Amino acid sequence: MPLKLKGPEAKSKGRKAEAAAANCETLVQKVSAAVVQYMRERHLTAGDTLPSEAEIAEELKVSRTVVREAFGALAALKLIDVGSGRRARVGTVDHLILALPLEHALHTGQMTVQHIWDARRALEVRAAELAANRRTDEEARAMVARASAMRKSMAHRAEMTQHDIALHTLIAQATRNGVFHTIIASFGAATQGAIAAVDQPNRENTELIVSLHERLAQTVADRDAAGAAAAMNEHFYTSLRVLVEAGFY
Repeated sequence: MPLKLKGPEAKSKGRKAEAAAANCETLVQKVSAAVVQYMRERHLTAGDTLPSEAEIAEELKVSRTVVREAFGALAALKLIDVGSGRRARVGTVDHLILALPLEHALHTGQMTVQHIWDARRALEVRAAELAANRRTDEEARAMVARASAMRKSMAHRAEMTQHDIALHTLIAQATRNGVFHTIIASFGAATQGAIAAVDQPNRENTELIVSLHERLAQTVADRDAAGAAAAMNEHFYTSLRVLVEAGFY
């Protein structure tokens, strides 16, 4: 099991060595990188098992505590899956993995809702085109049903928002492109709280937003790629206008 640590020796040799290593990667980071490299070199896929903590600690000449921390860091990123009483496994992509850092950026002023909305608009217009060409009949029915559910729940904003997010997630899934699915699902989750803070749109705006989602769902169901892209573009233009009116920049 040729796992290797890159850089200086793993073991510290007193305070002087610790000071010299202050600007280098920590042991935990190095072990994490070694495990990732191990997965890549062996072309491991989701669900494949990894060496035990004890084996990695022995191979890299580090403590099991360091390996355990490295596993924890990789698990937090969903790169590996750890569980009590079994070996760690190669992780499966979590489609909400980007939501937490995006939400953090929003709440700390490093991004704005409009920044995310602009990025979503570019991605989701293309996603609508792809979905119209690649969706299954079952997905098409589900999209139309979600748009219908939005109309039925217009008086209950939280419920309507859930159907809205589910519709966009279905469209992203129908692209058959995991990148779209991951990013769009994360964007939706990250902005959900911020959007909830916006005052309830007036009846006219709510009706317009719901109508646009109905049109979007139907054009995807009709395999009208150009119409789906136009509907998605208009939807984001309208939603952004509502956000700006509410004071979100």
